[in-house]
Amino acid sequence: MSRIYDNWERLVRATLKRDLLRQLALQSSMESSFNSTATQSDFSDDSDNYIEFAQKQIMSSEISCGVNQLPPDLVWVNSKPLSIEELVLLQSCLNPPKKLRPGRYWYDKVSGLWGKEGEKPIQIISADLPVGYRIQQGASNGKTNVFINNREITRPEIWMLQAAGIHCEGNPSFWVSADGSYQLEGMNYVLGKLWKTKVKIVCLALSLPFPKKQMKLT
Repeated sequence: MSRIYDNWERLVRATLKRDLLRQLALQSSMESSFNSTATQSDFSDDSDNYIEFAQKQIMSSEISCGVNQLPPDLVWVNSKPLSIEELVLLQSCLNPPKKLRPGRYWYDKVSGLWGKEGEKPIQIISADLPVGYRIQQGASNGKTNVFINNREITRPEIWMLQAAGIHCEGNPSFWVSADGSYQLEGMNYVLGKLWKTKVKIVCLALSLPFPKKQMKLT
């Protein structure tokens, strides 16, 4: 599921291995005949199989536990309650939403921008996930007459665009891709990149998200 389960899975495996090694030490001290290379190799293979089997059993029980499940119909994305398949996809993607809780969210599938309904973006998650409906113009309650991927952006986002050297006069509509490249809606050529080093400073000051991993900042 989420990265929380990945960490839990590693913890379970480490605990199982520690306990098994403890049993091995006790058993080897009692059985002196248990010293041939072939036997040790066979036993090592068996122990790995045991750890893997026990780990799968524990994780299966942990994941299927109702207490650990987030009800998918309590998570709305772009005005749509999620199905269990959509929720699993959202939580298991490369960059999932942090601390996902029941609530209503908007998601820009093109850029990966993610936020609570009626508010500015709070994170950049994996783009192009088939979850929720199409984003609505008023998803973030922006009042700027400037649009990114069909969403009217908020005032802090205007300042972010200006920091990137993007002119917002004339109420433009931009198309921003997951890699930060932007162009005017209806145009077929890229004007530049949004994610620049100086933009990162502005995003930090305005509590706006900025990509954690970028190939090249300018």
